[in-house]
Amino acid sequence: MYRCAQDLLEYLMATTSGGAQDTEHRALRAAAGNGYRDVLTHHDWTWLDTAITVKGSDFTQADGTTSLLLPRDCKNVDALVAPDRTTATAFMTVREYNQLLAYDVSPGSTIFWTVVPDRKQPDRMRMLIGGRNSPMYEDMEYILTYRRAPQPLRYFGYEKRCRDSQDVPDGVVLRWGSPTQYPEGPYGINSYAAEMITPDTETLQGTPPNGGRTSFSDFLDVPDYLFSAVLSASEVWYARLTGNNVEGALTVHSRDMRLAMEQDGLAPMSGRRRHVMRSPEGIEMPYASTGTARQMGYYSPEQPDTGTNISPTGGTPNPPTSFKTTDKPHSVGYQGPPIQSPEPWLNPWEAKAFGSPAPDDLTSTKVGEYKIDPLNNKWVFTGGDPKDKNNWGLEQ
Repeated sequence: MYRCAQDLLEYLMATTSGGAQDTEHRALRAAAGNGYRDVLTHHDWTWLDTAITVKGSDFTQADGTTSLLLPRDCKNVDALVAPDRTTATAFMTVREYNQLLAYDVSPGSTIFWTVVPDRKQPDRMRMLIGGRNSPMYEDMEYILTYRRAPQPLRYFGYEKRCRDSQDVPDGVVLRWGSPTQYPEGPYGINSYAAEMITPDTETLQGTPPNGGRTSFSDFLDVPDYLFSAVLSASEVWYARLTGNNVEGALTVHSRDMRLAMEQDGLAPMSGRRRHVMRSPEGIEMPYASTGTARQMGYYSPEQPDTGTNISPTGGTPNPPTSFKTTDKPHSVGYQGPPIQSPEPWLNPWEAKAFGSPAPDDLTSTKVGEYKIDPLNNKWVFTGGDPKDKNNWGLEQ
């Protein structure tokens, strides 16, 4: 079954109990269109994640700046992946971009990028590459990952333009009814007999009856777990448009949004949670990101949320051999404290470098005396210069 704008309008017609409406259902159409837009723009849904390949020749050079006109359906950019798949890329602010224009190319091996509205096409965005005359390999392909922005609703299936039309637009849901009845949604008395997304005949579901009446409406680019949120958002807008009580409808919509965000965060299309350790295989995934620390409805232990990739030891990342994304016990991906190797409790060179004195003078230290380091290891003096850490042995 393909969700479409006709289903949304049928729901609103049922909830308004067939109240006073003009023949074009103007209030219902406006409520459905605004509710659909609000749900899809107020959160970066996993459902809308996509990726395309971009040739290096698609990047343009103008006045020494390198840029790329982003796809028309681009809502916001997630990442730019270089052809070698290992070169680091990083987002920067517009202010930082203008500062990097002082460089002939992007500094170092990192590709810095930012996004701004395009001046000539205000409904589209443009990616800017940091540095002047930045080299982009024209004969190689880059990967652009971004969130799609579905097209706004226009056709709802009840307009004269949408019924028994010989000129059906591409990308809409075309439904067939009986020879005497126009098709209704899946919960209607005269439910449709067949449907397809034009013009792809491979999407046809059911068998169109001979002489069946047709109706088309816009495809709703949402998964099942988002459909209830779209319905309740439309109810909120209908209450606003008709001057009715908005608070009641808004309470239901808030509940639907929480459930949708929880489902979107915990159960992506694969049904698996996204962490550094892939489950159930239990293997490390190169370049993997961690799960969301906390969303509406996302469960985590009752402790202050600090996000991920946080080290309380002065900002130093964990050793790469530890494969840990965080050392906070209440963060997603926690696998214990950072790996630490036993070091002598005394290291006068490092102590001096950090501007702190050695623990004590140690001049009168005798053979056999010991000290305990912060890791609770016992270090015994074996003789010689007590300030030489090689003269201290770790007792097993």
